[in-house]
Amino acid sequence: MVKDKILIVHDYQLKGNEGGPRGYYYKCLLDNLPPNVTSVQDEIRKLDNISLLKKIHLRFDALNIRRYRNKYLANKYIKIPRFKFLYFHDMYSYADVKHLINKEQIVIFQCHSPELPSSEEAALGAKQRHLDYIKNLENEIFSRAKILVLPNKECLPIYDSVISDKHRIHYLTTGIKPIQSKLQYPIQQENYVNILYVGRRNEIKGFDVLLNGFKKAVMERKDIRLFVIGGGETIMSENIYDLGFSSNVYSWIKSVDFVISPNRKSYFDLNVIEAIALGTPVIMTTTEGHCYFENRNGIISFELNNLKEVLTNETLINKEYKIKNQANLKNWYAMDLSNKAYQDALSLVANNIINCQY
Repeated sequence: MVKDKILIVHDYQLKGNEGGPRGYYYKCLLDNLPPNVTSVQDEIRKLDNISLLKKIHLRFDALNIRRYRNKYLANKYIKIPRFKFLYFHDMYSYADVKHLINKEQIVIFQCHSPELPSSEEAALGAKQRHLDYIKNLENEIFSRAKILVLPNKECLPIYDSVISDKHRIHYLTTGIKPIQSKLQYPIQQENYVNILYVGRRNEIKGFDVLLNGFKKAVMERKDIRLFVIGGGETIMSENIYDLGFSSNVYSWIKSVDFVISPNRKSYFDLNVIEAIALGTPVIMTTTEGHCYFENRNGIISFELNNLKEVLTNETLINKEYKIKNQANLKNWYAMDLSNKAYQDALSLVANNIINCQY
């Protein structure tokens, strides 16, 4: 059994323009793993290389190559029993392979939601039968996991009801790979302060707070504009521009004066780090995991009940604020929130886990 390396297990297609586990894997983990961590993705790549060598050197015919590869992909988690440490970023991947896990193996779990998955599904309107399945699975993985990974201690209250004394908890600050965006939208030509919201339009993300606060603020101040990216019912209101889904999110982040994050509860949002990486200031609530961002240069904190007062404060919310803080934000990303910083932190966490006595 492999005891000096952790295997990350996932069962989903990789997508870059997402949050949650998929976005986290794509933006943080893919091609950014330290030597003491590997993943199912890497194991499949190794097989691809083996198949290629067989095709070239052993001259297997194309049909046999396909059979060989399809047989492996049908059982692509065949190496799971070989690793002592299995690291899951979502409970559905765990559900798909739990029958392959033996009692001696150590399960590591990192949830990526600002609330329990069952609460999140309930808020999305899931039917009771599905909710029962989610709740049972949620209890099962938190019960089976010996190790939990969180961005920081402030996230603990989110999972308080499922954390027990048996859990060992490790903290791992999120860091993302460099962002490329050459497109600059021509929205700075007019004398407006442009604010961008990216994400779900739901209660826990505070979208209702944002709309109410902005609508009140724009009654007193006509030079602010809100751009909204994400799925949901189209918003039509003064100085609000609903962009729907966009494949150019980074370009919008780069082009606006501020990104806004009005979460009621917070994990450690990727879009906040993306804004910092691109040098765009963030107006945000600093609850739970987002306490990390409080009192930082380039971050404007607010409470849910005073968004209107913040947006109408012209000494804060102005076009000069980004100019003054852009370099500092990019430096902060390079030092603490980059892929290299994340890789080093993950390596340290992995070493601590591997060297513990279980």
